[in-house]
Amino acid sequence: RSSAASDVYKRQEDYHPPGKSTDTRPLTKEETTDYKSVLMKVRWPVARVVPELAYSVSALAQGDKYTCEHAHNLKKLLVRLRELRAHGRTRIRIVGIDLKELAVVTVMDASFSNELGRKSQFGFFNVATSDAVSLSEVLCTTIEFESKTIFRVVRSTMAAESASLSTALDRHLFLRLLFETLLYGQPDLVRNWRMHLKL
Repeated sequence: RSSAASDVYKRQEDYHPPGKSTDTRPLTKEETTDYKSVLMKVRWPVARVVPELAYSVSALAQGDKYTCEHAHNLKKLLVRLRELRAHGRTRIRIVGIDLKELAVVTVMDASFSNELGRKSQFGFFNVATSDAVSLSEVLCTTIEFESKTIFRVVRSTMAAESASLSTALDRHLFLRLLFETLLYGQPDLVRNWRMHLKL
């Protein structure tokens, strides 16, 4: 285990949220500092190996005013992270893939005006797998994922979905280009190069 990861789980044991879980009292300056410190530490492993908690971390970081309720929700998140770790679900797993059949798959979604301050949220998930994925269920390797607030102003569900698609497509193309460069050498990035990728 890395020292950073060990520190996260130690903080989980040491962190004691103030007040009650339904208490909307604002955190004091010292409590807010402790809250942010713990949240930043838990963001590190979640951003790398625990996609199922990515939204929770993003939601708890929203805004600049936190309450006892936020602190108790952070404690629940830490407990959940520890449970996942105990079951071996906080580690990177790489699935063997025939490189001749390599495919990159991206899944994305967005929510409109459901977050704090009526902001919108987006997320995407990139995996490497076999091109048989179009025909049946296959194993895959997680490459990257993200869940965060959409910073631009969006005024409809379609706009939120489009903003999410823009970021997801950008990361998807970059990943395909990276794999192609590793396998076949850097392609000629001429006009419409996206249409000529081998992957």
